[in-house]
Amino acid sequence: MKKNRYKKLLAAVTMSAIVLSAVPVYAAAQNLESFEKNASLTLKRESSVSIGDPNADGGVAEIVSYSSQKGYAYVVNGQDAILDVNKVSNGKLTPYKSIDVKSVIAEKAAGFEYGDMTSVAVDDENGRIAVSVQEKDYTKNGIAVLMNYEGEYITHYSTGVQPDMITFAENGRYVLTADEGEPREGYSAGTTDPKGTVTIIDTLAEAEPKRAGFDDFKAEELAAKGVIIGKVNGTMNDPSADLEPEYIASSGGKAYVSLQEANAIAVIDIASASVESVNPLGFKDLSLEENAVDLKDDGKYHPNTYKDAVAAYMPDAISVYTSGGKTYLVTANEGDSREWNGYKNEEKADLTSLDGADTAKKVRILNDDLVGGTPAGKACLFGGRSFSVIDASTMGIVYDSGNDFEELTAKYLPSWFNCSNDDTAMDSRSQKKGPEPESTALGQIGGKTYAFIGIERIGGIMAYDVTNPDAPKFVNYINSRDFSAGLSGDNSPEGLAFIGADDSDLGKPILLAAYEVSGTLASYSIDGVSTENSGSDGNGDSSINDDSENDNGADDNGTDDGGESSDNANDGDETDDQNIQSSSDKENYNDNKEVPETGDVRSVMLWVSLAGACLTMISAALIVKRRIRCREQNK
Repeated sequence: MKKNRYKKLLAAVTMSAIVLSAVPVYAAAQNLESFEKNASLTLKRESSVSIGDPNADGGVAEIVSYSSQKGYAYVVNGQDAILDVNKVSNGKLTPYKSIDVKSVIAEKAAGFEYGDMTSVAVDDENGRIAVSVQEKDYTKNGIAVLMNYEGEYITHYSTGVQPDMITFAENGRYVLTADEGEPREGYSAGTTDPKGTVTIIDTLAEAEPKRAGFDDFKAEELAAKGVIIGKVNGTMNDPSADLEPEYIASSGGKAYVSLQEANAIAVIDIASASVESVNPLGFKDLSLEENAVDLKDDGKYHPNTYKDAVAAYMPDAISVYTSGGKTYLVTANEGDSREWNGYKNEEKADLTSLDGADTAKKVRILNDDLVGGTPAGKACLFGGRSFSVIDASTMGIVYDSGNDFEELTAKYLPSWFNCSNDDTAMDSRSQKKGPEPESTALGQIGGKTYAFIGIERIGGIMAYDVTNPDAPKFVNYINSRDFSAGLSGDNSPEGLAFIGADDSDLGKPILLAAYEVSGTLASYSIDGVSTENSGSDGNGDSSINDDSENDNGADDNGTDDGGESSDNANDGDETDDQNIQSSSDKENYNDNKEVPETGDVRSVMLWVSLAGACLTMISAALIVKRRIRCREQNK
């Protein structure tokens, strides 16, 4: 009788140990709905379709633009050199057709050798789309190809070298391309550094396209104002080649062009194709509490302030809207270094915290010997790890999100804080450029203007109410990446496009996102927004610029870093409080500074408890088994 009892106990204990040992350390973190369930705006993934095979190097599903006339979402498929077309119906995506742009060019553009298709834009005013294509030879001019909605060829135009982004302006009359002109073979003897330009194509005129360049600017004068200019052999480069247009947003006859590596924005008069100004964005003061940054790869969220350290905003994507009768820019402050054939303007440095108690090692900073225009005596990091709102009339920053993106991702996804888009190693991006805000899109919902910011590395999309440009408010965050399964889910948003409720048969706004690493296109419905006008001081009349509406998100499909001088970083305390919604969150993140170190603490503690219980049960099982054996031997 006792023997049977012991055997039953042994079996129960053993089975319990087996069950407990099968419990995973953490559950898969793919969130198909936004984290804040009761926020004024919520997002839900409606569908996701594969554009190409996942690729750790990115470049699969890149830029997306939407036609409200046809309900088509056009996606640049960099992997297969085609333009994928998906129908959007009731918020769902359905593959429709593929446009073989390479074959179109081979037939229609004699002498042009296809290199890479980089961007797409939609002109619903005139029923057409446009794509930018680079030449295989990095020193030769690219082309802009115009097609109808179904991909049938209309015409093409010559652009500058390496067109990296394309958009329509002035109700579709103009086609603009940002011609980056990178020195892809470096700066050694015999190599070429092509000129950076903005091509302006007047589709109503028979004249040749015009190019706005930077020949009239002097390197020393720009560097003295804080524009970052590259150096080779101790001499600053000619701005006509060194300034590399990245992204364009247009409004009121002006084109606003992000010059990412230069940490500046150029203003161009479209009609005359002339550069009116090159405006430095200043540097983010990392000694300020609102700009506390995690620079340590130590397996935890470890924000700190640093003396003698700043960050260059270095915008990638840029969008435009109006509020209170004024024009504002929204920038995604990604950051970018230059690395071409042995030339690299990055170095590693150890930085001491403001209180002198901590040191961050091997932080990536600009090499002062290879750049001009950075603050003397300051270590300068790449990228603001934020988004900014800029007054287009003064080119001054009126708002910057500070350290929101790191703080919020540490809160919502602690186990994967500052991981990269090609692995899930926590904290691996902290010494580099952190989360890397990549893309922007703007949308009007319920009388308010919202900015959506795509985060390249950890992934996901942030939503902010920017109706009042002086005091944007964090609203929500969604991340539909699958952290448990390699590069799956929706990983690394490269381009965004907003669909208003009036253009959606779902009856609510839709956000489209192209993910370059997972190779997916995802659609998100947007819900729960009050219909009341918002904003303060008469700013409730905010609206997306007319040109942006005609572009159907084309201006909003990339990432550019807006910047703020340290003199303008005076709103941090107020805006930080606004961006942390609950009082308990404020206590956790501002007062106590106690944040998860290696993932969700509750999950870790649960696992530790389960592991302890498992070990106890296994020990008990061994003891019981030994007693049974002894009793049998003694009989």
